[in-house]
Amino acid sequence: MHAFEFLDKPPATITPFCVMHGEESLLRELVQKQLIQRAVGDDTSGVIALEGSNAAWRDVRDDLATQSLFGAGQPLVIVNHADDFVSANRGELEQLLEQPVGKGILLLAVKSWPGNTRLAKGVAKTGLVVACRPPERKAGRRNVVDEAALAKWLVRRAREAHRLTIGLEGMQRVMALAGSNLTLLDQELAKLALFVKEGESPNDELIQQIVGGWREETTWELIDAACLGNTSEALGLLDRLLQ
Repeated sequence: MHAFEFLDKPPATITPFCVMHGEESLLRELVQKQLIQRAVGDDTSGVIALEGSNAAWRDVRDDLATQSLFGAGQPLVIVNHADDFVSANRGELEQLLEQPVGKGILLLAVKSWPGNTRLAKGVAKTGLVVACRPPERKAGRRNVVDEAALAKWLVRRAREAHRLTIGLEGMQRVMALAGSNLTLLDQELAKLALFVKEGESPNDELIQQIVGGWREETTWELIDAACLGNTSEALGLLDRLLQ
């Protein structure tokens, strides 16, 4: 399930085993907030957030099985940056998937979630997996950002989060200047909202002035990196421009 789908129509009940993967911090934040609301409502006394680098499997399992002393909320254990945690405890997680602990809910936040592992296949059948990355479409043999779907979602996000009225054409102009990073785009929309009255739309001149020429700046950065011999940085900037 993509984050857009989850945020638009979240499931009525949350499964005991959940995964959100991808590096879009805005989507991770929104998905996590919605998941907590669906899982425990306003009683967040049982919500425990752990860092994957410091999380021990024994503690995670105990937290899942322990009812909060300060409320009736069910345990919800969130393991952030959990890639290494998953690698180190794959067998235990597979067992937990088959035999959940009490009424606890586990949420793993990872960058990568290959779908060909036994654990991933199991979670796909009985758990919840949410992709926190820009929407994609097929372009030949590769996947590219689906800019049309992204612009449509951002138009709605601008209205609901920033009270900014902007059409698809204006949003596409913002994306042309700022790229496809959702967190950065959201920040640009927040800035634009400060310069227009509620209900009014920013014109092209204001968008150019506030958002700025990201692609032009990146092109110069690319040239500078290439001239200095910073091959890795130059190729990274080139890939970002092509995307």
